[in-house]
Amino acid sequence: MSARGGIRGYVADVWEAWDQFWFTPTNPATLSAIRVFAGAMLFYTHLVWSFDLSGFFGQNGWLPTQLMHDVHQFSNGGLDTPTRWIWTYFDYIQSPTVLWIVHIAALFVFFFLMIGFFSRTMAVLAYLIAVSYAARVTPGAYFGLDKINCMLAMYLMLGPCGARYSLDRIWRLRRGAP
Repeated sequence: MSARGGIRGYVADVWEAWDQFWFTPTNPATLSAIRVFAGAMLFYTHLVWSFDLSGFFGQNGWLPTQLMHDVHQFSNGGLDTPTRWIWTYFDYIQSPTVLWIVHIAALFVFFFLMIGFFSRTMAVLAYLIAVSYAARVTPGAYFGLDKINCMLAMYLMLGPCGARYSLDRIWRLRRGAP
């Protein structure tokens, strides 16, 4: 066997292992269990913000919106264009009433993700919401749990997280789907 044939065989084995790892269908029960626990964790950790929602996320709370913009601008040496782009829908919320409505809607999204109601859609929404909450409090009150919440929500978008232990599955079974 020549060196060229050995290398070709090695590359083929690596490609086959890569293909098998990423594309072999697996039982979605583990991902669905992660959805239940991650949804519960997202719901709980964001429910805690409710105890002083205006203080944490209000325009003039502990970390006012303008202060957060100034902090990000200062970290760029005072330049007008920030070095990193930070998105949060909290920048557009002026009213405490709207803040509460948006927060309650976010809690519903996390709850629906936990019970598996339109799981894939709720996973996308949960990711966007979790990132928005985390970006609003950065750097003043950003902890590792926020990163984990965002990571888990993003992970749930990638697979069939509602295939088990969900209302989605119950509805599929009632319709006679496999």
